[in-house]
Amino acid sequence: MKEYYTIGEISKIFSISTDTLRYYSKIGLIIPKQIRDNKYRYYSIEQFEMISTILFLRSVDIPIKKIQQLLHHENISKIQEEILKQENILQNKINYLKHLKSQIESFYWNSSEFTSDSLDIRIEKLPKLWVLSKPFHTNEIDLDIDSISLIHKETNQDWVLTSNIISILSKENLIKNDYHTYAAYGLISESPCPTKNDSLSVLNEGYYVSANTIIYEPNHSDVNVVYDRILDYIDKHHLEITGDAIERNVLDMFVNEQGDNAHYIKIIIPIK
Repeated sequence: MKEYYTIGEISKIFSISTDTLRYYSKIGLIIPKQIRDNKYRYYSIEQFEMISTILFLRSVDIPIKKIQQLLHHENISKIQEEILKQENILQNKINYLKHLKSQIESFYWNSSEFTSDSLDIRIEKLPKLWVLSKPFHTNEIDLDIDSISLIHKETNQDWVLTSNIISILSKENLIKNDYHTYAAYGLISESPCPTKNDSLSVLNEGYYVSANTIIYEPNHSDVNVVYDRILDYIDKHHLEITGDAIERNVLDMFVNEQGDNAHYIKIIIPIK
């Protein structure tokens, strides 16, 4: 077995570009064992383990400067500490990707129910839901900007960005056919909500009357007939409303060049 290998051969053996090898040499991370008169760079076979170690540490996202420091320590403990840090970082990334996958599945499941403009009212069992909500203080639906800002600061942003906006209609107003005096607004998700905010509530797994509808009117006046039909359905099937109605905004889409929106909304009402 030959002892020395050119930079091109090392590039092929380790699937690393010659530019990267030259950069590592320039900063003193791994220097060729020989640079001959013809300027050719040669690495010795005894450097293979060091190259492999460097590539491993880079593969787990340890910065170059940190690698330089670690490889000059007299014992392995510092490298072990850094690897454990990277393990925690990677685990957080894995958790985020799992959360994202769950939200994609939830979005697809919710959006796939909007197959036509016809109103589909049904009873369905829903999983546990995490809700962050703030009450409206006036009938003018004024948003409490300071409270919203605080919720964002105290809540994991990955959860916030992948949850759905909701409006909450109280049971009392629903029964009185007052469909536009909302009690609260907020966010909802099937994923657990990491937050320090006391606005969090958890809806246990249970049965709901649900309806998927598309709202076109800016003032949401077309939701009136939807609620009327939902209440007729509840009455016809001798069901009892046990809590507030939640309007979950699944998706918004532009419907024309003027920028008018279609609001894809899922309404859920807890029943027994």
